[in-house]
This record gives sequence, structure tokens and C-alpha cells, in this order.
Amino acid sequence: MAKKEKIKVKAVYFDAGHTLLGTHPSLSKYAAEVAQGLRPEIKEEDFARVSHLMEKRFRLYISNQAFHWSSIENIIKLWEDVYGYWMSLVGFNQQESKLLARSLYNRLGEADCWRVYSDVKETLDFLKEKQCCLGIVSNWDERLGQIIEKIGLKKYFSFIITSAQAGYGKPDKRLFEMAKRISGVDEGLTLFVGDDPQADFYGAINAGMKACLLDRGNKYPNFDGLKVKKLTELKEVIGLVDY
Repeated sequence: MAKKEKIKVKAVYFDAGHTLLGTHPSLSKYAAEVAQGLRPEIKEEDFARVSHLMEKRFRLYISNQAFHWSSIENIIKLWEDVYGYWMSLVGFNQQESKLLARSLYNRLGEADCWRVYSDVKETLDFLKEKQCCLGIVSNWDERLGQIIEKIGLKKYFSFIITSAQAGYGKPDKRLFEMAKRISGVDEGLTLFVGDDPQADFYGAINAGMKACLLDRGNKYPNFDGLKVKKLTELKEVIGLVDY
């Protein structure tokens, strides 16, 4: 952990994807699953071999992610492009790639594609015991609420805000301000936790909140803000919550 400072907070909000939950067992598995409808010989490994190129394509959207996550239409366009490109890399034509990209997007709306990270429930139990107001603020579509419910996390959270429903995505500070209005907790007593430095950490900071970067894989070794490598380290960060 980069810093072992104690923070007094009354609310903790989380990003969803790659923070609370991730695809399981792999995104490549579900890509192959939908692709096999057209070509049964396609395998998970075919997608895994070129997944780094798909991820690079996705990163092209990061510079303007507030826009791309701001509506269901924009989100679908994003994933049709990114997943469609992925399908093309394993040999599908343009029409097939777009069709399969939409099928993959639809498939990932099902809760069985997702798992809760092993450090999540222990952390949420701790925060609940400390009487923290907990929320989710995520660049996602309206399906997130159903996923959160089916994987057993809904009981922890007072609210779930998605960018598609709000009309603007992180790092737009209006998304964080919406959380403040719903919770009634001052931004200065709020900690936001997420895995994306720009959208989560600096988005929250610009909205006047405290922020902590979750960096499980040490992708950002030179990050100089508050950082944890697993969520259970938050027990040290907010050990002096005062009510």
C-alpha cells in the first residue's frame, strides 16, 4: 500500500467492474461461446491469443470515456466496435463480427458471467459494521443492478448509479455529485474506490471526494496517490471512522 494514513469517512463508494466483480472464468470463454454459433471449431484460446489487441482497441476510448459511457446507445456502439474488432481478429467478416459483438454484449448481461473478488465481502462486512453508507458508481448500463443482486451484493449498498442511466460517465463530476445528493453525505467525508486512475481516482478528487486507487496487479507502480493492492487493506485506511 502506498500510504498508511487514516481517513475519517461516513460513506464509501465503489466502482463495479474490476473493483467488485470481474468476468469468470474469462472474457475469452464467453467470446468463444457466442462465436461457436457460427463456427463450432472456434476455441477460447483463439480469442485469448489476440485479447491484448482487443484491450488496446478498448484503450482508444479511454481519453473520452465520459462520453462513451453516457448512454445505452453509446455503450452498445463502444462494445460493438471493440468486440467486433476482436471477432474480426479470429477470422469473421464485418457483418458476422458486428452480430457476434452484440451477442457477446448481451451474454455479459447475465450474472453467471461474473464473480465477486475474494477480498470484497470481507471488506463490505467491515464497512457495514462501521456504519458506512455504501454505494456503487459505475460506468455501466442498467443491467448492473440485476447483476449485483444476483451475485449477492445488493444487501450492502444503499444505491447503485450507472452512467447510462445518469446520462454522463466518470470522470464527469456530475456522476459523483449525484451520489452525494442520494446519500446526503458531504463529499469531504466520502471515499471513492476504483481501479481506474482517471475515471475513479481523479474523477472523485475533482468532485471534492477522497479517493483510493485499487491496483491488484500493480499496473500503476509509480502512482503517487492513495493506493491499495486489495480491498481488505481499506481496513487500515479508514480505521478511524468517527460517527
